[in-house]
Amino acid sequence: MKPKLLNISLLFSAQFGYMEWGGNQRSWLFEAEAAIVVKAMHDIQFALHPLILIPFTGLIILVSTLFQKHPGFKPTLAGMICLVTLLLFLFVIGCMAFNITMILSTIPFIITSALILKNSSLYRTNRRTLSPKK
Repeated sequence: MKPKLLNISLLFSAQFGYMEWGGNQRSWLFEAEAAIVVKAMHDIQFALHPLILIPFTGLIILVSTLFQKHPGFKPTLAGMICLVTLLLFLFVIGCMAFNITMILSTIPFIITSALILKNSSLYRTNRRTLSPKK
């Protein structure tokens, strides 16, 4: 698999994390992100919570790798780790609450993350092919 395709898969699978919390409230991650961006426009203090700031930083890092010709493993890993903080949290909460929707919504992200770690050698480029010929 190509690194760029893996990064796109990681971004796409992260958007479909499902959350439920007290008061019969529920949201998909992409809906929550949109609401956070709208609220942050009016009150930046709202967006400075670590469970908001860290995954959002991961999204920005992963989106930036899509504009690179050859995405590096370190930025991909950094973005993935930032997103793992939220999505593994959702997975654990889903397991504790026996919420199958929360569990199933995080599994694609976990599988994609495992594929990236397993295929990390794809991100390493051969220095000989990148250096100018003499």
